[in-house]
Amino acid sequence: AVSVSVTVAESSVVVHLTPFAPGMAPAHIINHTEHSVKFWQKGGHKEVELRPRESAMFTWADVTKNRVLEYSCGDAKGEDTLDQGQLLMIIDSVFFGRFLYFVSFLNGRQRTLLFESDISQASEASGSWERDKISMASEVKLFGVGVSVVDNMARKEILYMAISSSAVLWEAWCQSIFVQAFNVALMELLETKYGEYMENPNDPVQWVGVTDTLSVDFKNMIMKKKKNKEVKLRRCFEKGIWASFGQSKERQKVHIKLNHIQIDNQLDACVFPCMLAAVPPPRSIVQDNAPKPFLELSMIKRQSEHSSVPEV
Repeated sequence: AVSVSVTVAESSVVVHLTPFAPGMAPAHIINHTEHSVKFWQKGGHKEVELRPRESAMFTWADVTKNRVLEYSCGDAKGEDTLDQGQLLMIIDSVFFGRFLYFVSFLNGRQRTLLFESDISQASEASGSWERDKISMASEVKLFGVGVSVVDNMARKEILYMAISSSAVLWEAWCQSIFVQAFNVALMELLETKYGEYMENPNDPVQWVGVTDTLSVDFKNMIMKKKKNKEVKLRRCFEKGIWASFGQSKERQKVHIKLNHIQIDNQLDACVFPCMLAAVPPPRSIVQDNAPKPFLELSMIKRQSEHSSVPEV
């Protein structure tokens, strides 16, 4: 194949022809299913049909329009920006609701889009973290850290910095693990009712009404929802510092959380006694959302065995 580059200037047009190399085309599309797949540039009208067990290179029909690839398989449609790897499931009612899978990955320097009907092959192509064999994993948890800066010559404390744990959190048991945190408004109601319960823990009343549709048994930590559906509760807090590190053959993963940090000025007659502190967001914003840490960083770096290009 040949790669053609056209440059238009005020008084000339330059056409540059070079031998094609993998990575020059925006995408290489492979249809590894029993059904035809159509794809086109978003906003364009030129469709290309890819029959079963066929592959084709894709390039932009108009570089001035949105550089988004749209595709369809039966009545299922989707789009991709061709800038990151992903694994999606496509449900197509035309083909009796059969599941098809869309995989975007790098093969060398070439972005490849694979339509696959076998989930195991789709997962293998995407190189999902769940299929990686973990070679190293570590987790660090600290309730809090305090640092005091002192001027030894003047024998005075200059500042004090503390990283502490979060406020009280209420979580629900979801699929055998506590992962679902309630919104701030419901947490405040639960904490208020829990405080009233702790003042008289021997009260014979087992179920305490929190809202019109929710009641809680604080002794057994059970919440009853609509239609008498019961879920387990947990009253807890997040550690001041939490860090997780993981490494496999293809990936390196880092996840860090700092829940609360504050720096106080300890000098006499200082203008700003508190130099740094987390200011709570407006209640209108956080009432319907779960609490967030002061700082959270998550990064995954992947180096595929079939590509020399690292993905972050």
